Amino acid sequence: MRIRRLACLVIVLSFVGSSGFAQGNEAWDYMLSKHMDKEGYVNYGQWAQDPSLLQDYLKQMAHTIPTESASKEERMAHWINLYNAGMMMMILDNYPFQSLQDIDNAWDRPVAQYKGKSISLNDIEDILIKTDDPRVHVALNCGAKSCPRLNDKAFSEENLDSELDQLMSEFINSGKYNVLDARQKVVISQIFEWHRNEFGKSDTDLIEYINKYSDFTVPENFNIEYRPYDWTLNDKY
Repeated sequence: MRIRRLACLVIVLSFVGSSGFAQGNEAWDYMLSKHMDKEGYVNYGQWAQDPSLLQDYLKQMAHTIPTESASKEERMAHWINLYNAGMMMMILDNYPFQSLQDIDNAWDRPVAQYKGKSISLNDIEDILIKTDDPRVHVALNCGAKSCPRLNDKAFSEENLDSELDQLMSEFINSGKYNVLDARQKVVISQIFEWHRNEFGKSDTDLIEYINKYSDFTVPENFNIEYRPYDWTLNDKY
């Protein structure tokens, strides 16, 4: 047992520099591999026992937000990682609870400082919406069962496009979120309803977007229904 604890300590310390901040996205990858299973369920109870590495990672992410001179991909990747880490921290700060709806103003709580102002999860999402890439909505994880799976690795400038495509394809084709081959209709996540204009102004536009990723070609004349969102925490235990 002592050897195991020492091994864990060595791993954690390898992500911490002289400043005390977790160094790079390797820390986030490590935390995900330790606390999340392959289905995207998170062991919040275990993580809440020692959130110090997450706290350090959040501090580093808040202090290293890319400037406008950085590439769009670098900026998007950083904001997505900051959002997901901030969401996990908010959950751990309030754990245990049953539903995200149990937390007052969850998305409006400050998670970082940006340009001299406190920014919330809603603020970060607004920044990402302005990138005109609706795939961000499957990259942002809210910790609820109906939310797209938390990606199992950090986003980066290099992997952003491929990871977003993979997540969107997985999300659209998963019966957990969407039913595309129902008789004369599709039953899809409310994410498509809440952000409707980003995916297409008309039903035809939305179905066309879905068909870019769907394994089943949805006929244009299918009706669209939205599946009620389950805000229950995606807790592993």
